[in-house]
Amino acid sequence: MEPYQLSLVLAFALALVELLTFTFIFLSFALSLIVISILQFVTGEFSINRDILVFAVFSIFFTIVFRKFFKGGKDQKSLSDKDDDVNLY
Repeated sequence: MEPYQLSLVLAFALALVELLTFTFIFLSFALSLIVISILQFVTGEFSINRDILVFAVFSIFFTIVFRKFFKGGKDQKSLSDKDDDVNLY
């Protein structure tokens, strides 16, 4: 099995784990592994140092993008919001 194939298998496994958790952390890891597998396929070589560096950089990048894109809490009211419909006496 080629290194890029192993990276793709791990990426799909992490994508399946993401379907169970919905945290978008495993999805960022899976997308980083897909980037690594493309890099390995294009260059035709396996370099552990390069792959770890690329994985770390892209994991942080995708995590930040997903946190900003899927940021929750905008639909929740804080305690300072005035709620005129409830508890008016």
